[in-house]
Amino acid sequence: MKRICLLVICAIALVVSVSAQTSELASVTKTPRGFVVVSNEPGNYYTVVIKGNTITQDPDCPVCLMVDQKPFEMLAVSKKIFLKDPTGLDDMALLLAYKNWETNRLSDLYDEQFNPTTVWIKLADGNRAVVWNYDKPPRFEGDKEIVSRFALATVKGDHLLLMDISVDRNTDSQKTQQFLVDTMNTLRTSDKRMSIEQVRAVTR
Repeated sequence: MKRICLLVICAIALVVSVSAQTSELASVTKTPRGFVVVSNEPGNYYTVVIKGNTITQDPDCPVCLMVDQKPFEMLAVSKKIFLKDPTGLDDMALLLAYKNWETNRLSDLYDEQFNPTTVWIKLADGNRAVVWNYDKPPRFEGDKEIVSRFALATVKGDHLLLMDISVDRNTDSQKTQQFLVDTMNTLRTSDKRMSIEQVRAVTR
């Protein structure tokens, strides 16, 4: 399925399976709390709980999930992808730089000026995050029911952790934003590789 995508060259590949088969970098497993994404990218270990009835992988896009039939992505983006020198910048400056970088890339791709609505928030752990959304451009060739994309990013070490979801016109924008915030608030980091069994034990 063709859809709005992020032009991130070295983003984490979330090769997932709802049957909880472990991949080299990441996996998804079902627990009583929801679906848990386990990232085992070297130096970027974390888990995130996604609340939903069903989660499947988009076969045409290895970093894409379908959460209750809505396209969803989660990417860990190195600061070096969008900044030559990220030193000395605070979190807000880093997040703004990434949002502007992505917006410019999409504007060039679709030959359409993107002017996303932007909201700054503070997550449950006190970290800053930015949420932005925009309507699909006229040249968008994906699912015609998809009309808007919402994205949330926060700083995580040497990376930005980004998640986004695309929705139809019947989806409430406030609930969509809150879904991203609630999902990011479940973020748990680790300093070492995690197994599915370990994750299941702490998410019962």
